[in-house]
Amino acid sequence: MIVKWILSILTVLGILLSAFAYKIYSEIQPILEGEIGVKNLNSVVRIIRDIYAIPHIYAVNDHDLLFAQGYVTAQDRLWQMDLSRRIATGRLSEIFGERTVEVDYFFRSLEIEQIAEKIYANFDQKSKEELAAYASGANAYINSGKKTIESVILRYDIEPWRPIDSISIHLLSAFDLSINMDEEIFALKALRKLGDDMAKELFPRYPQGGNTIINKVNELNLDLNLPRGYKMAKERFGFFQAKGASNNWVIDGVKSESGKPMLANDPHLRIQIPSVWHELHLNAPGINVIGATFPGSPYVLIGHNRNVAWGFTDAMADRVDLYIERINPEDPYEYWYRDKWERMRTQNAEIKVKDGGGFRTITREIKYTKHGPVISSSDIDVKGVLSMKWTGSVVEDQSIKGLSILNRAKNVEEAKETRKYARIYTLNMVYADVDGNIGYQLIGGIPVRGKVTGVFTDSLEGKIPVPGWSGQYEWKGFIPDGELPNLSNPLTHFIATANNKITDDSFTYLISNTWAPPYRYERIVSLLEQKEKLSLQDFKQMQADIYSIPAQKFVKEIMEVKPNDPGVKWALKELTGWNYEVTSGSLPALLYEVTRSNLIRNTFGDELRELYPEFLYTLNFNYNIMDKIMDEPSSLWWDDINTAMKETRDQIIIKSVEDALREIRDKLGSHRENWRWGQLHKYRFTHPLGRVKFLDKLFNPKPISAPGDRDTINNSYFGYKRHYYSDGETYDATVIPSYRFIVDLSDIDNALAMNSTGQWGNPLSRQYSNVIQGWADVEYHPLYFDESDIEKNKWKELRLSPE
Repeated sequence: MIVKWILSILTVLGILLSAFAYKIYSEIQPILEGEIGVKNLNSVVRIIRDIYAIPHIYAVNDHDLLFAQGYVTAQDRLWQMDLSRRIATGRLSEIFGERTVEVDYFFRSLEIEQIAEKIYANFDQKSKEELAAYASGANAYINSGKKTIESVILRYDIEPWRPIDSISIHLLSAFDLSINMDEEIFALKALRKLGDDMAKELFPRYPQGGNTIINKVNELNLDLNLPRGYKMAKERFGFFQAKGASNNWVIDGVKSESGKPMLANDPHLRIQIPSVWHELHLNAPGINVIGATFPGSPYVLIGHNRNVAWGFTDAMADRVDLYIERINPEDPYEYWYRDKWERMRTQNAEIKVKDGGGFRTITREIKYTKHGPVISSSDIDVKGVLSMKWTGSVVEDQSIKGLSILNRAKNVEEAKETRKYARIYTLNMVYADVDGNIGYQLIGGIPVRGKVTGVFTDSLEGKIPVPGWSGQYEWKGFIPDGELPNLSNPLTHFIATANNKITDDSFTYLISNTWAPPYRYERIVSLLEQKEKLSLQDFKQMQADIYSIPAQKFVKEIMEVKPNDPGVKWALKELTGWNYEVTSGSLPALLYEVTRSNLIRNTFGDELRELYPEFLYTLNFNYNIMDKIMDEPSSLWWDDINTAMKETRDQIIIKSVEDALREIRDKLGSHRENWRWGQLHKYRFTHPLGRVKFLDKLFNPKPISAPGDRDTINNSYFGYKRHYYSDGETYDATVIPSYRFIVDLSDIDNALAMNSTGQWGNPLSRQYSNVIQGWADVEYHPLYFDESDIEKNKWKELRLSPE
């Protein structure tokens, strides 16, 4: 009797749980077939999803086209849209609680929402209507009662989408790529700590006679710690990780087997799930474009239309400057500028914080000088503070108009018009058209700096914070559009960029002092030059390439040492026959990567001490100081200052190999025959909720072995230290090729692409993570462009009709 009673209860509970699960599933599962009536639509819109779940949107006017784009993006990625908006506007604590207050406080100080409102106010009527249409479509889906699994778990309702929200996420993305703040603060700390001799090696542009700013900094007792919210955004959400890693290249018809231009692009951004990118196809009178965009943004960012193809990499331009402000000892709200005390502007940020079943408000004061928000402590004993100026806060941007023009461009000249409107980013755009033209254009707002407007070998401007009180370091507008570097139909028959230095030092203006190491660019160029003519297959192989130029140099240098230790001898022997391809199954690649990691620590850790973690974050810059000193046995950095003896380069190399073998043995065991690079180097796609125990099983796909490293074309950057935001280990990838795109303009209907995770953000859907393995294997899917191909490969069709 008792058994029957228990079974009855379990049966009832099972039915209730199944009913609850079905209710939740029906609330989060979008409708993909049939017909739905919606308000604010003028005519019927067809949304055909192909076998890869990519939506192909057919409308008869621009309003309905962008309405439908907003609708399908909300279907696929609504919570991602909301999360991006909340990060940008400093409203994470409303859903996550007090743990994100510092992040909210930092982003509130950037005033992204207020900047977005100003940008929107200056838009022409057409751009405003386009953003309104997109927002109206997103809201039609939100108002349909559909939810996301994240909002159900976090128990909140997603608010309506506003036109300014699309601008806000572009501003967020632009700031995410602005890494100069870390650079400048580390540089200033290092200069204070090291003295002139060491600084000259660390900073190749170190001026003769030292740097007089340091004395002024010491007098002001500056707090040089990065803002806590900035550090938390980096560590917990993976922001500010890109570190200059993307590739694009284009060849003309002389260089291609097809006789028409070919173009490839793979932007390298933080590893995350859902992917940074959302694929789709937009078709209406006057526009027919396919590719990928940010969820929350109208139009296509990377892709092609019927006439033109394009792709982007980060131009690495210096878009953030830090200013040292002298504070009035009698009044902490006043700072000296030129010849008088100026009053700081202040605002109280009221941060709404989730607290149990309700909310409470935390009010924090934010201070601003004429240069921007104060980002350092201004306690009573501090005589100076740091303020930050960012191009996004002052530039007149019309990126939405630029995208509208680009998506409709009929030739390369029209595509180049984007440079006049897209100002918050600084990007290397390569492009090609069906008429056979190829080209390059730097786009974006790059400041013309005051005291030093050009690049001089004895200047540190743009490298360290500058005195804000003198007025000598003010920006004098932006580099004129007509003077931004560009190139059309070069005699080489190809153009490539990989975050490398764009111009030589004769260029009139300072673009940046920070560039990615040149290895990926050098490898791309070498592969482009290897063959007289290249095919689509060649482009595929190039995007999959994992040959490491610095590995070849590194191994050559360490072969000069004369070790006595048998383990070191064995490691060097294994490296001797290596082909320098960083495959996941490679033992030599493992030995190289872990030895290099230990060599960096053994070389710089003793001198930098508490600054070493910050140095690791900036390691990819300054032309990679490790590579620079490898062939300089007399460098001061080789000596370990913690010992009485003076170590040589070879001694530090031998110690680093010994340490590497010990580290590998501790992590992988003592059986060397099982040691492989992919055992330490993983792709871990971690959802923001996937860091919570139990939820990780729902949101996080299983990690898989990763090939490559930070210097290979198939890039998988790792930061030489454990990174919190994806719960990964030291060698796990933090930056990846987030999207791959290849197009041959002789066959524009069959471009190739591959997203990094899946098309949807719903973890209960197969399309959440179904392409990860194919992406890791550098496979591709076709971007169906011709209507007959789309019909043949149709999966679902939804019709939106006016209600």
